[in-house]
Amino acid sequence: MKFWHLDALTSTDVPLPFLKAIFKQESNLKHFYVPRGADEDNYIVVGMDTNAGEKYIITSRGYGLGQFTLFHHPPKKSEVKNFMVGIRGNISKAIAELRDKFEYFVTGPPVGRRADDRFADGRTQKKPLVCQYEENDSRYLTDCKTCAMKVGKQDIVAEETPYYEGSKNTFKKTQYHPGSYKGVPIRKNFPCDWPYAMRRYNGSGVNSYNYQARVLKHLASI
Repeated sequence: MKFWHLDALTSTDVPLPFLKAIFKQESNLKHFYVPRGADEDNYIVVGMDTNAGEKYIITSRGYGLGQFTLFHHPPKKSEVKNFMVGIRGNISKAIAELRDKFEYFVTGPPVGRRADDRFADGRTQKKPLVCQYEENDSRYLTDCKTCAMKVGKQDIVAEETPYYEGSKNTFKKTQYHPGSYKGVPIRKNFPCDWPYAMRRYNGSGVNSYNYQARVLKHLASI
């Protein structure tokens, strides 16, 4: 699936520019690998985590455009049909996942589900901020790139830049991320809470903060 196919999507549940930036990070906007030359093999994009203590142990698999994750193998026939081969189903899964993170993993409760970076950034509202525009405004959940260009930028340096002001943890290089980034849109200046929900799309901990920085860069550039 090429990026221009995604431009035909509409949603009132999530901001599609954020979703597209997530797809850029997750699969480079590809649902299937495209064969080249004499290679006739085309297959779904699969990302595999190896977070076990031992090498070569796969702990989860993500499939397709949105890298929807399964922690079991092999997939069920219904899973293959509905969101592995089915691109629309894969997108629907991603939309539902991002919306779930927005509603239940930004403000909590419980504390373990709330986004600590949001509270550290001084946002104390009990309800997450959906958008600065009203629903009847054409910019509602669509003008995210403009916001990303207006919030200012910062450089993030591995082993130096904290997750947020007051955090004892700093960005680090991991097996998935480089840890240092230039020109990252400043999270706390966004007039919505989707940057925090987007981070929780990738879980928590150091990888999620790296993920947040990279997706915000995609948001400003694609």
